[in-house]
Amino acid sequence: MSLTATHRAHAAFLDAIRAAPADDAPRLIYADWLEEQGDPRGEFIRLQCELAGLPTWDRRAALLRWRERQLLDQYDHIWRSELPIIDGVHWGRFERGFVAGATVRSTGLLYRHANALAAATPCDMVTLMPHHGESFSAMPALPWLRTLAVGHDDDYAFEPMQMEQFANSPLLGTLTTLKFKRCNLENAGVDVLARSPVLAEAGQLQALILQENYLGAAGVGSLARASWTSTLKRLVLGGVGFGNYAEDPTLGSDGVETLAGSSQFANLVELDLSGNEIDDQAIRHLANSRYLHRLERLDLHLNNLRGATLALLGEGGFQLKSLNLGQNTLSHGGLSELVRVESWPGLAELAQLRASTCELGSADAAALARSGLPTRLHVLHLGQNRLGPEGVAALGRVSWPQLHDLDLSDNDLRGAGGRQLAATGLPGQLVRLSLKKNNLDGAAVGELVESLGRGQDAGTTGLRELDLTENVLNDQAVAALADGHGMETVQELRLCGCQLEADRLRRLCAGTALTSLAHLFLDRNDFGVEGVLEVLNSPLAPRLVSLGIQRAAGWRSEPKLSPSVWERLARAVGLQGQAVGPEAANQNDAAEMLLQLLTQTDRLPQLANLSLGYVMSRNKALWRTFMSAPGLARLRRLDTHFWANDEALHAQLWQRFEPWHTDGASEE
Repeated sequence: MSLTATHRAHAAFLDAIRAAPADDAPRLIYADWLEEQGDPRGEFIRLQCELAGLPTWDRRAALLRWRERQLLDQYDHIWRSELPIIDGVHWGRFERGFVAGATVRSTGLLYRHANALAAATPCDMVTLMPHHGESFSAMPALPWLRTLAVGHDDDYAFEPMQMEQFANSPLLGTLTTLKFKRCNLENAGVDVLARSPVLAEAGQLQALILQENYLGAAGVGSLARASWTSTLKRLVLGGVGFGNYAEDPTLGSDGVETLAGSSQFANLVELDLSGNEIDDQAIRHLANSRYLHRLERLDLHLNNLRGATLALLGEGGFQLKSLNLGQNTLSHGGLSELVRVESWPGLAELAQLRASTCELGSADAAALARSGLPTRLHVLHLGQNRLGPEGVAALGRVSWPQLHDLDLSDNDLRGAGGRQLAATGLPGQLVRLSLKKNNLDGAAVGELVESLGRGQDAGTTGLRELDLTENVLNDQAVAALADGHGMETVQELRLCGCQLEADRLRRLCAGTALTSLAHLFLDRNDFGVEGVLEVLNSPLAPRLVSLGIQRAAGWRSEPKLSPSVWERLARAVGLQGQAVGPEAANQNDAAEMLLQLLTQTDRLPQLANLSLGYVMSRNKALWRTFMSAPGLARLRRLDTHFWANDEALHAQLWQRFEPWHTDGASEE
């Protein structure tokens, strides 16, 4: 097929996809054709279409997400290069095979570039980042727009006139999803939105996300009176938690009572009430609701629950599949009460349970093990509790045939708990395992890796993500991670704050088992610039897509370097002849050495994400060279704190890179 014919074929397929944006069929037909041409985009489209139809907790979905990540690691820069560069527009994430949205810096830019957005990709999502005081009076409908998010880098406050303009805007008429994050709407703003004639006439909004908007019980009352809320399937009313000063800042149990008693919310499948100071009485309101029988996903984290009424969730008319109870004090038997009724209708299909930071102990783990939940749970997060070795032993007495994502971080497991977990064989069936901050010893890490190997030998798919952050890793542990059978499938390894020095880092990076590793997080270790050089010179470097070295080099605690090490580093970056010796290795010298290493290396050809943290260098010329380094051409996301006092240079840095925030912590 000629290039012209191929171009016409692509255009025809894209026209068919745009004509039926909600239908997967045109996308899958295009995927078939691409696969016939040997184009990996075909597999990617097919994979993302399948993912869109799977629940997030499903094992198949977890494995598909890792394959999706592999494809994006390899081809994201190529596929994005096909999109036009548009002033004030940042292209968003891929969904169902295509970049589906964009972030736009003002309403004026949105309408100026609306046709270009729609022509470039099957785009149906826009994140609007308006300026303070910006007018929303002239916003005609965009036929292709289905999802609109409004937010800002800083908190954005809608003025009353702006909210009236927005609520009456024809732009809302085509939406199925509307999101406000940190826009300080408060009750008054939500009341204006609830009276929107455009949303009422359209009658098709399915998701409303009001995250951290100081919404109180009065605001819920306004939504309950709105005619257009009856079509909602997803409602996010997440608050900001505790210690706020706005009037009526959280829902409280009164707001939950209003919500649960309204027939307007009878179609809800997902409800997020996190951070709203609700107590056990709110559980009673939810369980007694005559209207929430379709509810499958419930998020109650960061509230005042004590657990006395959690058993009522099992009696409710809904059938929960996902429940988040994190950051509630359930230390007085709350979880035990919940699992006591796990076979009741409300919890009979529960597949995902998150109960991190709930002050749970070994008795709660034993109660969970005695219930029927182990046979059904796919995801279990119990991080930052007090399970100890006894709790792990209790969990290990039963089989967990569906479980693929386990978080036992910060549970004081120690070596004994780690060895007990390994003995259960459970690690060998997992896709993700977090054991950070558990005082594991080298023997425990070795036995855990052996457990992974036994799982692979038994035919499991193998672990993809392992988090051992803030466990002090000795030589035995490092050797097990580097060479142990079972590590071959690990794609992401988090070893932040593990007191890794350059010698141990050299041993890790020279290992034979880390053949799939693409994402390595080493933040908050003390290996210094010497350790960074070990990574760059290792067999891992050419495969790395993500690298975290925050506070590992170029920071105030940069270790003093011996003259021999300084000379070795100087030769690596072409600085021979400069002063050497411990007195030369101050924080600024080390920071510049780090930037020199990264700027001059050709050992990171795949690197797309880099976490540097604070880099104590004010060398503006060196920062400019870093931004244009040929060896970092694929670098797209950067986490750093910029020390050069130059606003223009700062703006250039964030035009070149997307901000990326990670220090090795997993989100709950």
